[in-house]
Amino acid sequence: MYPSIHTYLTQCLAATQQIPNDRIQLLRPAVDYVRQKIQTHTPTHLLFVCTHNSRRSHMGQVWSALAAAYFQLPHILTYSAGTEVTACHPNTLHALQSAGLRITREENGTNPFYHLKYSDTHAPLLCFSKTYHDPSIPKYGLAAIMTCTDADENCPVIEGSEIRISCPYADPKVYDQTVEQDQQYAERCFQIATEWIYVMQQVKQTASII
Repeated sequence: MYPSIHTYLTQCLAATQQIPNDRIQLLRPAVDYVRQKIQTHTPTHLLFVCTHNSRRSHMGQVWSALAAAYFQLPHILTYSAGTEVTACHPNTLHALQSAGLRITREENGTNPFYHLKYSDTHAPLLCFSKTYHDPSIPKYGLAAIMTCTDADENCPVIEGSEIRISCPYADPKVYDQTVEQDQQYAERCFQIATEWIYVMQQVKQTASII
C-alpha cells in the first residue's frame, strides 16, 4: 500500500472515535456480515449501490477494499453499481486522487473505465458506471449496501443479494460548481473511508482469522 494511502487510512482510523452512535448502528449489520463470511472462510462480496453510480457508491467500493487491505482481511471483494448508468464523476476521482490513489483513464467516451492503484503489488481497482445487472457484478452471495436514499427507495430488489444494508451518505453533488465543491467531496470521501475502516477494524478484532 502506498505510504500516502496508509497515512490517510490511519487518520481515518483515529477518526472512528468520532463516528456518531446512529451511524455505528447503521454499520453494525455490515460488521456482522463480513465477520460471518470471514469465519466461515467464504468470500465476501460487497456491492455499493446509489442512483447514478458516479460518486458515493464508487467511494464505498474503493474505501471498503482499501480498509480490508489495511487490516489484511482475506477474500473481500468490492463492487459498485447504480440504478442508472452515467459516469464516474471527475470530482469523485479528484477526491480519491487527493487521498493518494493513482488513477489512469483506460477508455474514452461518455463512461470511461478508470484503474485506481493503491499499491505496486496489488491489482488496481476498476471504476466505471454500471447498473447492478452488469456482468461484472456477481449474481449471488452479495451484500447490497445502499448509499443513497433514492436508490434505497426506488430499487426494491437487488438481484443476488443475501442482505440489504441501508447506509446513506449526503450527496456531494449539490456542491458541484460552487466554492465548497472540493471541500465537500473531500469530507464525504473521508467520512466513507472512516466508516469502512471502522467496519474492517471491528471484523479484525472479533473474527477468528486462520
